[in-house]
Amino acid sequence: MIWHMTVKDLKRMMRDRKALLITILMPAILIAILGFSIGGLFSDGIQLEPSRVAVVNLDDMTRDRQELNRFLSEGMIAGFFNDASEKEALVESVEELDFSQILIEDVLGNEKIKEFISYQMMDEKTALAQLEKGELTAVIVIPQKFSYDVWVNMFFPLRNQMKITIWSNPDHELRAGIVKSIIQGYTDRLSAGIVGKNSLLEASAEFNGGAGVYQEMEEFMKELMDQDFDRISTEAIAVDGMNPITGFQYYAVGMSAMFILFTAVYGAGYSLNEREFHTWERMKVAGRGVYTILSARFIAMILFTFLQLSVLIAFSYFMFGVDWGSWNDVFLLTAVVSLSTGSLSVLLSVINLIFNSDRISVVFQAAVIPLISILGGSFVPTSSMPAIFRSLGDLTMNGATLDGYFKIMQGYPLTDIQPQMMTLILTCMVMLATAAVISVRIREV
Repeated sequence: MIWHMTVKDLKRMMRDRKALLITILMPAILIAILGFSIGGLFSDGIQLEPSRVAVVNLDDMTRDRQELNRFLSEGMIAGFFNDASEKEALVESVEELDFSQILIEDVLGNEKIKEFISYQMMDEKTALAQLEKGELTAVIVIPQKFSYDVWVNMFFPLRNQMKITIWSNPDHELRAGIVKSIIQGYTDRLSAGIVGKNSLLEASAEFNGGAGVYQEMEEFMKELMDQDFDRISTEAIAVDGMNPITGFQYYAVGMSAMFILFTAVYGAGYSLNEREFHTWERMKVAGRGVYTILSARFIAMILFTFLQLSVLIAFSYFMFGVDWGSWNDVFLLTAVVSLSTGSLSVLLSVINLIFNSDRISVVFQAAVIPLISILGGSFVPTSSMPAIFRSLGDLTMNGATLDGYFKIMQGYPLTDIQPQMMTLILTCMVMLATAAVISVRIREV
């Protein structure tokens, strides 16, 4: 009977000290080590080292002044001033606003900003070379005539294009996003000044303010740019109604999701052992077909995986206070994960029997498990990975398991966990179907 064969496989797994060491004791130890050592990165007090940024300043104040004097001496702007003293006064006041230096010294050099960015002045060639080597998070390029273009936009009814270029390292997505946000804040402030200028010029034209309006504009711009950046603050806020994931929660799930893959490998290895000690032949002589033997292996691996996950869940709950969320949802997801693990063990068993070797299982254990564990997020959150890797990780057993448990921990309803459960069920069906099709190639020896 299938049940007697299932009990036989289950007892063998329970008596295998090496298997128990790898599948239960090892993940329990890693949960403790990783939770205490780097689990703090998931807490409210997360601290990131300042991003190393290069600033390439192509702006030249001497050239900008020359451009401004030429601009004020030609065209319709020249006739706007009543005498030379008004133009000189405007030039002096404008030159006090060196917008490239304001960005470098007042923004990037601000004490609060230094918590996030550590900048260094470089030439463009050196900066881009270091960025390509991965030594920099981003390169900020201040273009030529930057201050001049801002002066024109701020003080005159014209609009010159001004653009600060940011080259970012795709491997530092989070840190590069912080750099971009800070530069965006500075450019937004400039844009606010331009909008204010337009309103001031419109009011001046309506009341015939003439050139005197520029004295008011000068004060307005100085007040705008003198606002300090010390008001910047950061706060981690969870989505309303959702619970944040702690370090111990993350690694309790991550290690559990990874080590169920080792369970599948150990279960598959028993098939070759049975053939070596002629247990396989005795079962065949007793009238047990291949599908009956594999069905018993499937059920045994489901039960053992469920037991394995239950032990790890209980261990993390009682030892470290890990909150797993709704126990009903945890039970259901654990059952689905166990089904998927059992199907993987059956597929590996069939492959081992076809080749009469455990080489495929060895490769799977040594190379495939670490790879899909990384893609699935067992070690680091997938949010820090490129989009293509995140998409691949979501399709793995490991990734779907992690996402499912995390959503339960965060308080999502069961309907939001259905995509992960469907991924696991489809994975189970595909592996079982594949095992059934290729099982006809099992060689009898």
